[in-house]
Amino acid sequence: MAGEYAPAIKQWEKTMNGTVIYQWYLDNAKELYHYFGKILIDDSALSWLLIENFPLPHTFHQKDSVLLVTTPGVNIENHAGYDFFMTLNLSRLDGKQETHLIDRESYNPFKSQGYCRLSYHLKAFNPSYPIEHGDRLLDACQSLFHFLARGW
Repeated sequence: MAGEYAPAIKQWEKTMNGTVIYQWYLDNAKELYHYFGKILIDDSALSWLLIENFPLPHTFHQKDSVLLVTTPGVNIENHAGYDFFMTLNLSRLDGKQETHLIDRESYNPFKSQGYCRLSYHLKAFNPSYPIEHGDRLLDACQSLFHFLARGW
């Protein structure tokens, strides 16, 4: 079940009962909402979040994209458990092929929903609570933006 940031808070409170993992996701959701506006979250298993208007660097024709982040749920320290998906058919201004945006269904379970998988992998992710003391989802988003801006 998915919900917008604010309505999902009540569901999370019922499901997670104020655990540290719940609070980490909640604080990250609040921070992402502050920077990006409307987001959707998995309010039952905490396994994904979606930013509706993730800004793209000036190297793209499009000004923004949906950013779907699948997460490792309660195993937030598993840096390999974070995967990133963006709007299909993004194009660069220089006309070069997007080699890190993959739409093959064998590597992209969300192609039929209009997303391509971004071959971008966190090398490390050290979350902590409170979130200011460790890596946050905003940090991952900023790193992703810089990865996209470098022009491959």
